[in-house]
Amino acid sequence: MSKKRQKKNHPIKAVDKEFLLTAAAPIEVEAAEGEKLPKFSITAYTGSELNVGGFYYPVVVDLTGMQAATPFPILKNHDSNQIVGHAETINITQRTLKLTGIVSGAGPAAREVVESGQKGFPWRASIGARVTSLESVKEGESVLVNGQRFTGPINIARKSILGETSFVPFAADKNTKVKISAKEFKKMKFEKWLKENEKWLQAMGFEIDDLTEEQRGNLETMYQEEVQAQKAKETSEAPAKSDTTIQAQTPTETEPAPSDNQSITETMRAEAAAESERICAIRKACEGKYPDLEAQAIKEGWDKDRIELEVKYKQLEANYVPNVHVDSAAVSAEVLAIAVMQSTGIDENHLAAMFADKDIDAANKLYKRCISLKQLVVEAASVNGYQGPKYLRAESDIRDAFVFACPSGREIRAGFSTISLPGILSNVANKFILESFKHFEDSWRRIAKRRPVSDFKQITSYRLTGSMEYEQVGPDGELKHGEVGEESFTNQAKTYGKIFAITRTMIINDDLSALDDVKQKLGRGAALKLNKVFWTEFLNNSAFFKTANKNYKAGADTVLSIDALTAAELLFLNQTDPDGNPLGIMPTILLVPNALYRDAKWYMESPKITEGGGSSDSKVPTNNIFTGDYEIVKSSYLANALISGNSAKAWYLLARPEDLPVIEVCFLNGKEVPTIESADADFNTLGIQFRGYHDFGMKKQEHRAGVKMKGES
Repeated sequence: MSKKRQKKNHPIKAVDKEFLLTAAAPIEVEAAEGEKLPKFSITAYTGSELNVGGFYYPVVVDLTGMQAATPFPILKNHDSNQIVGHAETINITQRTLKLTGIVSGAGPAAREVVESGQKGFPWRASIGARVTSLESVKEGESVLVNGQRFTGPINIARKSILGETSFVPFAADKNTKVKISAKEFKKMKFEKWLKENEKWLQAMGFEIDDLTEEQRGNLETMYQEEVQAQKAKETSEAPAKSDTTIQAQTPTETEPAPSDNQSITETMRAEAAAESERICAIRKACEGKYPDLEAQAIKEGWDKDRIELEVKYKQLEANYVPNVHVDSAAVSAEVLAIAVMQSTGIDENHLAAMFADKDIDAANKLYKRCISLKQLVVEAASVNGYQGPKYLRAESDIRDAFVFACPSGREIRAGFSTISLPGILSNVANKFILESFKHFEDSWRRIAKRRPVSDFKQITSYRLTGSMEYEQVGPDGELKHGEVGEESFTNQAKTYGKIFAITRTMIINDDLSALDDVKQKLGRGAALKLNKVFWTEFLNNSAFFKTANKNYKAGADTVLSIDALTAAELLFLNQTDPDGNPLGIMPTILLVPNALYRDAKWYMESPKITEGGGSSDSKVPTNNIFTGDYEIVKSSYLANALISGNSAKAWYLLARPEDLPVIEVCFLNGKEVPTIESADADFNTLGIQFRGYHDFGMKKQEHRAGVKMKGES
């Protein structure tokens, strides 16, 4: 088993992680006879495996290790500002978690749950819990939990604390349902009747918003009696359809109100004292801390028990933090990129140089230095609204998650913070390439002049020719114009590139190591191409380093030695410009192939050296006149058999490229590292394509900037 797989399945004995356990179980909401508020019952968990954000493998919650206490809040969508009610009882068995409670919320969330449930909306439950002990079961192993047997890979939440339960709209279980009793529908019709007869009530001295519960009960009884009387009348007179709504008439002088209204009025007046007592109880419970709640309670006719309960939940709400499966603010493209790079072995010091500490800490907390390719797809998809399986087994699940992870502009869903999987992988690929590119041989940087260009057109530079020597200024103060000679050299940037793809096969195989290929194929590949083009140009120098140019020498006396160094130095210093003037530039670089590197170091770093007989065995100490004179630059390409002109014996003395370049490298817009971009794969291909490209050109320049010693006859 690989090191990466072992790490992924390593048991975690203790954690402290909050998340949502999404249960696919029925919810029942109903108002029992004689109760003022609707009740609900929830089978919140049946002991099965769950797909939980923050965990790659499914999670099973061991019900024997779950702790919970009532009352606790019942919310909508895990939002503490959307209170539905509270749980009164909780029943945890070996196989199920069941709750009962009342819809005690006073806001829109409670009304929405009840009213939409009455119309048949299929609510489902989602419980918020904190895991304090987690066990990881390895692939192929089995475990018995909640009276069921599960086979790894899977996580077992051995200990957890239940914090809250929410009504949520997304129903994966088609059997999830909400039941609303017939009494609730009757109440809805009664409320409609009150609105339709508001003028009649006002004529009787009542305001709908000021009615107490008892007053409303009396009016409802009267309404139901009138409904029954109307139905009886319709049945006896005609079978035709009619509107069952009873329209009460406003009393007039010729048509007095029903005699029953007089008794209702007397009852209401008798309750005035009770109403004053109710308002005093509300104000006492609120203590001036909740003015909005106080006004709502007085307006809606809450009794003493109701206001005390609502105040209690206001206090709980102030200290309650809802459970979430993953903090969406913490999950960013940078955090996921860090997790990927950690999983592929990038050194922490390199990460610290690339990313902010807070993002590195978030990646460590969420993914424990181990994220797979499938999990990366799921995490990116989830931020964009994906709510399917978290553990991608079926290819159809992979395809669905992939669509969310790679959103186009028209697919971005409002309300979600969009993270693009191609963008994440492009970020990772660029970081990989930068690391790989920088760590490849770059001897060319030390001997070449680097120059930015703005386009792909050919550029021209002029040699050391022409009349540029200063002339004495005469009495008239006139300065003479210098003239640029006709000898010149050119350069031109060209584009080099490659395409690489994260394929469907890699995703199905969960092969995150494919990103190592990005580093190898696009990072190292870019450095390989640049070096090959550079050294091919440099070593194609038979017409550049030649006797006629006074910068080349062959023969047995050119083998690297003290005498040969002296001869090469003299050859360089004796060069003149085209007008016969001394060049006036000193050589500073000793360029050698690998075979000569140790000898070069010996000549440049040993304070004493004497040669005898041409053999290193016969060297005896004496003063070394070349100690520290030249910077040693070595390259494996000088003797590489793939490049024409290679030699393991030839060596060079070169001027500093800033003073006089023997070769020049130009980069488009000065960008010296390759660019990596992501692109959508073909329509019929599940995958992501990357293209890496680099714009550069190189050309030998001034032959007077160096000398070549053949190193043999």
